[in-house]
Amino acid sequence: MFRRQQRFEKWVQAARRILKSGGALTLIWRADGLVEVLSTLGRGFGSLELYLSMLRPRVPAIRVLIRAIKGGKAPPSNARRAAAQ
Repeated sequence: MFRRQQRFEKWVQAARRILKSGGALTLIWRADGLVEVLSTLGRGFGSLELYLSMLRPRVPAIRVLIRAIKGGKAPPSNARRAAAQ
């Protein structure tokens, strides 16, 4: 797990170098790894938007769509639900 986190941090660092200020980074991630993703994106990215992928009502999301803006200052938006079709 630690090794995967290190690789992800390097990947986000590369995105930070490549993106212009105001550029967007969008990820699809496992819901159980959300804490690690948010802590990594907290360094250099902001204005986060979270969308929960719900397979069925009242069933926990297994995937999360995360959109972050390089240098964004807005607080994270409320989690929204995207129902699978």
